[in-house]
Amino acid sequence: VAPEPPVIEISSNVDGSNGEFDYGKPLIARCISRQGWPGARLSWYLDGAKVAGDQLGAAFSETKDRRTTVQQFFRKPVAVEDNRKQLVCRAEHPKYPQGYVEVALPIKLRKSSNSDNEIKVDSKVSKAQPSAPRLIISSDISSLKAGSTLVVECISEGGQPAASFLWFMDDQLIYEGLSTPFLTKDSRGSITVQQVLQRTLTAADNGKALICKARHPSGVQETRLRLAVN
Repeated sequence: VAPEPPVIEISSNVDGSNGEFDYGKPLIARCISRQGWPGARLSWYLDGAKVAGDQLGAAFSETKDRRTTVQQFFRKPVAVEDNRKQLVCRAEHPKYPQGYVEVALPIKLRKSSNSDNEIKVDSKVSKAQPSAPRLIISSDISSLKAGSTLVVECISEGGQPAASFLWFMDDQLIYEGLSTPFLTKDSRGSITVQQVLQRTLTAADNGKALICKARHPSGVQETRLRLAVN
């Protein structure tokens, strides 16, 4: 017996009015496949990549009158680079025409301004403050044009624990064009974090400030680049 199509239920970190998620908070979702015989097999994908490990809870099934309902939890802190990705739950069953049915949850970050993203400092945490972030610009900053691609790397060195980055164009949080942060640790346990932004410039970017903000339990530091777009 083919089960009902799977559904995803969200139990945390979502604004019910518009389906947007907050950066840095855990997304907890449950996938449910109801009334199949035998029960469906569930799997999760984030933007096409199969999810495994501690982001998934154990699959739980309940059977009554030869009908099985299967459910599984997904948990992950939402990162800036998750914006506009698709979280997919796939239910596999031999009675489905194609062998499986999927349900997708689009991840959309709630828009926030620069001032919304300060962090609280916990004086009880043992920490080493990183150096102020610095920018390395791969593009020719003297000849930026609308339609050209700006490539900038932000680096924070010597933090313990590692700093995390937020990028802004003036006071608007940047979601797209960010690489996964790259972390390296030295012999003393201090961590250097690097992240690259690639952004196609527009005429409206002229005169705006590109900001890389490094957040750390010891405080928040930032560096700015004023853009001159021809």
